[in-house]
Amino acid sequence: MPMMTFEVTEEEKEVILKAARQNRGMTVSDFIRSCIYLELVCSGDLQAIRLLGGRFRRRTASALQLIKLPGVRKLLGRE
Repeated sequence: MPMMTFEVTEEEKEVILKAARQNRGMTVSDFIRSCIYLELVCSGDLQAIRLLGGRFRRRTASALQLIKLPGVRKLLGRE
């Protein structure tokens, strides 16, 4: 997978790390990626909308498979 890097100040780094931790313990990469997607989707970028839609479908499918497991169903009160 290609990698991107960029420079930030120490203060910006701390803000980014704190924000990532506060967003469900996201990795910094996932947090920055979500910020970029949000910006692109809000600006109407169709490619970003399609990419995000694909990620959402894959995660939803994974979650639905997880819910079918007996132990998870019991925890959710569906058994």
